[in-house]
Amino acid sequence: AVGSVADANVGTNKAVTIDKMSLKGADAGNYILTQPTGLTASISKAPITITAKNMSKIFATNDPVFEYEITAGQFFGNDTATGSLTRKVGEEIGTYDILQGTLAVSSNYQLTLNKGIFEIKENTEPYISVVSAKGRAGEEVSVDISIGNNPGIVSMRIRVDYDEEYLTLTNVKDAGVLGAQQHGNNLNKKPYVLYWSNDTAEEDYVVNDTIVTLTFAIAENAPVGTYPITATYNNGAYDIMNKDYDVVDFEVINGEVE
Repeated sequence: AVGSVADANVGTNKAVTIDKMSLKGADAGNYILTQPTGLTASISKAPITITAKNMSKIFATNDPVFEYEITAGQFFGNDTATGSLTRKVGEEIGTYDILQGTLAVSSNYQLTLNKGIFEIKENTEPYISVVSAKGRAGEEVSVDISIGNNPGIVSMRIRVDYDEEYLTLTNVKDAGVLGAQQHGNNLNKKPYVLYWSNDTAEEDYVVNDTIVTLTFAIAENAPVGTYPITATYNNGAYDIMNKDYDVVDFEVINGEVE
């Protein structure tokens, strides 16, 4: 005989149904078979172990999507994990624990999470970083643009593009660290041009810091999502130069409003 329960979910004292039992053999008629009743069973949580993968990024870049793998146990049927991993807060060079965050499994499983290690590595190349920001529909957010590992420049022209359907550029605040600026005077013109020009400078500017802060208004009807903020330049047109009129290449690390 085969017994079954109404469902496969975790629980105690779950009613067990037995397929109708019968007797066989030449003497089967000598017996009266009483079908069993009142049978119960308990279903325990299935153990499952999820291990966060060790990951890394370069300083001043955006975090990757944290990944994991199942290292013990398994999911059954169409079951899967929901949510995502997170990490300890911090943006300095070093290591940070990768933590459970919103990652979850159903109540039919007993989850064990092995944390991972997230490393922020030093960026040794010159870079322009558009720092991501978070905001809600109807709010304003500030987006910093910074430079790092700057070998020395006297002029820089950057074009900033964004999703004008849901983002409106409302203010540009220069940090005053790259000398004279001639930023675009029309905030509604895309791409918006940031321009620092110091043609008569005798020494290069070697600052490594925020160079400008852009303020964006998020539309009231903006759906939840991410809106890229991109910076570009063209050294074929000598957009970034040092005092000797040599072009200087920077890696661009774009950001987003989330």
